[in-house]
Amino acid sequence: MAAANRSSSRFPRYAALAILLLSPFGIVRDWKYKPFADFNFSKYVTKFEQAASGTKVVIPTNPTWSTWTMELIKR
Repeated sequence: MAAANRSSSRFPRYAALAILLLSPFGIVRDWKYKPFADFNFSKYVTKFEQAASGTKVVIPTNPTWSTWTMELIKR
């Protein structure tokens, strides 16, 4: 009975070992971030400096796939 259990449990062990050995290749391949987009931040600095008091200036931020922005109100 014990011999039957050993032979039937080999496949999951070998499959897990294969996944474990192949994982580093996927990790290294996906390790890099895409470069950030250049939104020309200095343009928004100038826009903020020239804004009147109480004006809201919306500045886009990275990452580009998100809808995040930075909203500043000039005092």
